[in-house]
Amino acid sequence: MYEITLAFDDPNSLLADIAKSYKLKINILDCKFRHGGVGCDELIEIIDEHDRSNEIIESLETHSDIISTKLIPTRKNVLFGAITTNRPDSCGIFHTIECFRLSHQIDEAGTILWKLIFPNEGKIKDLFAAMKQNGLDPKLVKKSWVSQENMLTIRQEKILQVAYRRGYFDYPKRISIKEMARIFKVSISTISEVLRIGEKKIVGTYFKDIA
Repeated sequence: MYEITLAFDDPNSLLADIAKSYKLKINILDCKFRHGGVGCDELIEIIDEHDRSNEIIESLETHSDIISTKLIPTRKNVLFGAITTNRPDSCGIFHTIECFRLSHQIDEAGTILWKLIFPNEGKIKDLFAAMKQNGLDPKLVKKSWVSQENMLTIRQEKILQVAYRRGYFDYPKRISIKEMARIFKVSISTISEVLRIGEKKIVGTYFKDIA
């Protein structure tokens, strides 16, 4: 299996416009299309080194393309929550291709970065062709072969990302396992198992690489 990182600009991306306007970073942790195919629900994390939380929240709440916003500060310079938009997102493209998204980020310049897993090189070519058909010009940043036995699943990756960014691994913890379970709408035992398996894979990969 192949892991690739690609970068591209999307003039239709609402979040890319916001990242570029405020010079901040945005992590899209999850994205679901609304019924009818118009707009989407997105779970996001906004990282703003200038600590303009109130200004950013007000801007999103009054944006003409945003239907609803639920954002809260989780630590200094970081907002976490969900938005519902009436503008389509470019992530719909890779849903038509046989691949898995590990991360979806937007940098301060509004450039979108995807980290994806593919079963073979043919599927990578399919994604690039689909993106170009939609007016996008992706650039390959990194490409590597990955071992499937040490690879995190998409769900494990998302849960571990949120756990890390919300302070689950800090001492003392800034978020409880009960709160994590509530965010992902699963039982506490399920979250605990996912975290345990994910941590084991990460630690195993680390010590394998330095052995």
